[in-house]
Amino acid sequence: MIDNGIISISGIDSSGKSTQIEKLREYYEGKNRNVRVIWSRGGYTGLLQFLKDTIRKINPRTLPLPGNSERREEIFRSSGISHIWIIFSIIDLIRLYSIKLRILKILGICTICDRYLEDTLIDFKIKFPNIDFQEWILWRFLRRTSVKPCRSFVLYISPTQSMERSIMKKEPFSESAEKRVIRHKMYSSMIKGGYWSNVINGDQSIDKIFNLIKRAIVE
Repeated sequence: MIDNGIISISGIDSSGKSTQIEKLREYYEGKNRNVRVIWSRGGYTGLLQFLKDTIRKINPRTLPLPGNSERREEIFRSSGISHIWIIFSIIDLIRLYSIKLRILKILGICTICDRYLEDTLIDFKIKFPNIDFQEWILWRFLRRTSVKPCRSFVLYISPTQSMERSIMKKEPFSESAEKRVIRHKMYSSMIKGGYWSNVINGDQSIDKIFNLIKRAIVE
């Protein structure tokens, strides 16, 4: 059983990540193991979010409010702002994936990551299609130094299912159906490329999915 490593769970929105992560956390706690859950998304990690909130307090007009909006899209159409946003996002991910996760591992804590580097890669590709950030030295450094998960899972469902579940959950910043289709294609391509150690069909029951995850972590 994985006791002091990294377990990552990826997937399109509403694929069931949060449900399975909570069940996995409860499973570890029931075994009296040290476990930590970390949610991460490039551009929305702790330090960067703190900086954005601080800037909004100092000058509310500098940055748009969270969520999808025309003003937000207009700001990110600026190449300079987009580059700065990506740079600071990557730096904070290095702090999280390359440093913090290693410390937690040394401390003997099993960390469950809600989303990981692959999810951010897809996010950046969708958000900044004209920026070749994958060729940047900073991005390559992030990929090279990030802790490799002992087990990496991706839950896949169709874009239609993703949208239907999001509507049912009444998610506040729901992504458009068109972007979900694009995102689904990217996940499918990366699944074929072997980016995750375990691929799970999210159509199955919650308990069946969890049994597949549990079986993989105790092997």
